[in-house]
Parts: sequence; C-alpha cells; structure tokens
Amino acid sequence: AQIPMQRFRNVIMTRPEPIETFVEFEAGEFFGISARVRLPEFNIEWPARLTRMSPTIDPKTRTVGAIVEVEEPYRQAQPGIRPPLVKELFVEVEFSGKSRPDSLVIPRTSLHDGHVYLAGDDNRLIIQSVEVGLIQPEFVAIRQGLKAGDRIVISDLVPAIEGMLLDPLVDQAKLSHLIAQAEATLQ
Repeated sequence: AQIPMQRFRNVIMTRPEPIETFVEFEAGEFFGISARVRLPEFNIEWPARLTRMSPTIDPKTRTVGAIVEVEEPYRQAQPGIRPPLVKELFVEVEFSGKSRPDSLVIPRTSLHDGHVYLAGDDNRLIIQSVEVGLIQPEFVAIRQGLKAGDRIVISDLVPAIEGMLLDPLVDQAKLSHLIAQAEATLQ
C-alpha cells in the first residue's frame, strides 16, 4: 500500500524506545498499527499485519510504501463467486492506530492559523493559540492550548476581534457529528 506521509504520521504512536529497537519488532507492532485488507466489490475482508515499511519516500507522490501480510488469503474464496486474495489484485488497505481516548477534538474549520476562537465566561471572544496533533479531514486533535469545557466558536467571524461580544448558541447537530467522526477515527 502507498500511504501519504501526512496521513501515515497521524496513525503512528510516539515511541519512548530508541529507533534501534525497531529491528526487534514487525513494523505494525513497533508503531502500534493494525491493518485490514478489503476487496470492496465482493465485500471480503482479511485481517492483516503491517510487517515492514519501504525505506524510501516516493518524491513525486510523497507516499511511503507499507507492506502488509495476510495469513489466509484463500480462506473466504469460493470458485466463481468470491476470489482469493492474490498478488496484483487491487484492494483497499485500512490502517488503525492505538486508541487515543483522551484526545480533545474540534472541527477542522474552527482552526485559524494555529488559533482557536473561544467564547469566554463573559461571552467575549478569546483568540487562543493551540498546538495541533492529529489532523483529519473533518476534525483536528489539540495537544495543548485547550481544556475540556472550553466553548469553541465554530462560526466564521469576520472580523474576529479579541474581546468582541458574542451571542453563543450550542450547535447540537455539529457536536453530534463531530463526536461520531472522532470516535470512529480515534477508537
């Protein structure tokens, strides 16, 4: 599988051990990654394991090669109905990292050049600097700068002037959607 570097970086867990210990483990075990291989047209799925990474990055596509192995590629095969997993077959590969249950996530559209708009206790705008962790298409996980209970402004404020008075409302539909997206990704 070819994985864009930015996407793969989001799945890798930080390791306290020195990189030299990598030779003792398979790549998936070292990085805390599991894998699944899918053949969507036939609704077939195989558990897989990430065994190694390509030693180079493709300079044109900025992707890194990931080699996964499937133990029983013929397990679900039925002649004429469901094909086995064979070499050169086009498949989808899904990688999952370890759960990050303590992540604080916000809608990606709420991030403004390293800052987040907050509604303070007095309903005045606070422009808070944040450190971003995981970046996904619909949300970002924040490493530092926010705490649970902060009220994030998700509307586009033009102009956004620190201290301006806000009239905050809770967007329950957006909140529910964000929770569903984050739980599906971070679990």
